[in-house]
Amino acid sequence: MKRFFRLLSHAAPASEPIPAAPIPSERPYDPQEEPPAPPVPVTLPTLPPEPAPPEEERLEQPDGEGQVEPGLQPEQAPDEPPESPPLRVLSAAEEAEFREFLRTKREAEIALTLRRLVLDLTGECDRFALKAGVERAVLLGAWGVLVPPIAVPAVKKCLAGRGPHILALVGGTGETFPSVKKLEAKRAARQGAEEVVLAVSAYSLKNGLGQNLRREFRAVRRAARNRTFSVLLADRRLSREEVVFGLKEAAAAGADGAYLSAEAELIEAANETCGLSLGAAGVENAEQLALLYSAGAGRAVTAEAERIADELRLRAERDARGA
Repeated sequence: MKRFFRLLSHAAPASEPIPAAPIPSERPYDPQEEPPAPPVPVTLPTLPPEPAPPEEERLEQPDGEGQVEPGLQPEQAPDEPPESPPLRVLSAAEEAEFREFLRTKREAEIALTLRRLVLDLTGECDRFALKAGVERAVLLGAWGVLVPPIAVPAVKKCLAGRGPHILALVGGTGETFPSVKKLEAKRAARQGAEEVVLAVSAYSLKNGLGQNLRREFRAVRRAARNRTFSVLLADRRLSREEVVFGLKEAAAAGADGAYLSAEAELIEAANETCGLSLGAAGVENAEQLALLYSAGAGRAVTAEAERIADELRLRAERDARGA
C-alpha cells in the first residue's frame, strides 16, 4: 500500500483544462477578407411527367392559353345558338290534312259560339217575318228564340221538334199587374214554351217595392210549373244596386236565371252576388259577345244573330290567312 502511494506521488502533474473556443461575434463585412465559399447546390429528385390525357378530354380554353381540367366541359359561347332537331317538312298530303283540321276546328268554335245565342223575335209582328226568324235560328244552330206569349203556338208549329228552344217573354214592358203576368206565364207554358222570361217592373225596383216584386216572382214561378223561370233586368234606367236587389229577390223566389243588359262589368258584379244562371240581352256584335262570355254570361239574347255569325266567319278567315 505504501509503495502504491509512492508511485502516485512520482506521477506527472495533471494537465491544465483546455480553454473553450471563443464565440465569433457579429461584425461588418470586410471586402479585403477572403469571400466565403459559395453554397453547394442541392439537386432535388424529379418526378416522371404525368401521361397526357386522351384526345377527347383535352379541351382548349377560349383564348388559347392552356387547357381546361380533364372531364370538364367548356361553357357554350353565348352567341352560339343551341342545337335544334332537324326540321321535318310536311308532305303535300300532310299539309292539306293539317289545313283541313284547322278549318274544321274554326267551324266548331263558331258553332259553339252561336249555340249560346237566343234570337230576339219579340219585335216581329208579321207571321212571315216570325217564320223567317225561326228558320234563321235553325240554320245558325242557335240555342233558342224569344217570342211573345201569343206567338208560342205558331213558333212551335214552325219548329216541328227541331233544335231551338222556345222562350216566352211575359209581362210586356214589365209595367203590368202580377195577375196578368201570371196568366201569360200559365198560357205560354201550356202551349209549349220551354222557358218563361219575366219582364221585371222597373217602377217597383226604382221605388224599392220589394213586396210587390216577391209577390210577382212567386206567382209567375208557380204558373211556369216545371218550366225554366228567368227574369229580365235589361232596363238601362236601372242602377247596378237596383239590378242586384232584383236578382236577390228573384233568387229568393226560386228563379233559375236572369238576363241583364249587355255590360261586362254588370255581369261580373252579378256573378259575385247571386247564384243564378246569367245571360246578356241586347248584344250587337261579335266583339261585345266575346267580352260578355268572358265576363261570365252563359247565353246572349240578340236581334243581330246573322251579323254576329258573319263577323265570326270573317275573323276566322283572317286568322287562317295569317297562319
